Amino acid sequence: MDIHTAIVIRNGVRVDAYTSSMSEGADDFAAKVASLISGSSVRVSDASGSAASADPRLAEQLQLIVGRKLSQFSVSRFAIRLAFWGEDIGSVSREIQVEHETLELRLPNSDRTASLDRDDPVAVTSLLSALSQPVIRLSVDDGKLVVELKGGLVIGVDSDEHYESWQINSDDGLLIVCAPGGELTIWYPESQS
Repeated sequence: MDIHTAIVIRNGVRVDAYTSSMSEGADDFAAKVASLISGSSVRVSDASGSAASADPRLAEQLQLIVGRKLSQFSVSRFAIRLAFWGEDIGSVSREIQVEHETLELRLPNSDRTASLDRDDPVAVTSLLSALSQPVIRLSVDDGKLVVELKGGLVIGVDSDEHYESWQINSDDGLLIVCAPGGELTIWYPESQS
């Protein structure tokens, strides 16, 4: 039995998600969700659970962020968003959104890692000092996301047992979601699905 997750997209924005652990195929599931939602498009995930973590396309997608400079970040009550724009007009923009309440930060020139609330002034100041620094390492292991920037800042985000902890998305349709419990659900760009 496969688990399928479908996202509902309205006007280019993800508005809802549905999950099925039934024995129906992905196309049948997508058709069922589409029949419930009018005026929206439906995409069924390409990989989920332990299969997603082992999918070689995941490593390829993560590698596309390595070398990109932190172009912008924003902090809200519920999330931190890190944006990595391309250096030329034709390149695909990629973003990491952190919804977990705490971040593990290792500051430049330090061997210690601190666990901070995402809106802590130290976390925000650290991100400000990291603007324009390229990503030198990006990894996902058992639902934990680690982003290392050239200036020495390392950001770690654990999975959460009850909520989506983080996600990575891009202009070309990529969406990687760390689901509750640390399992990944992935929608690859349309050209790779």
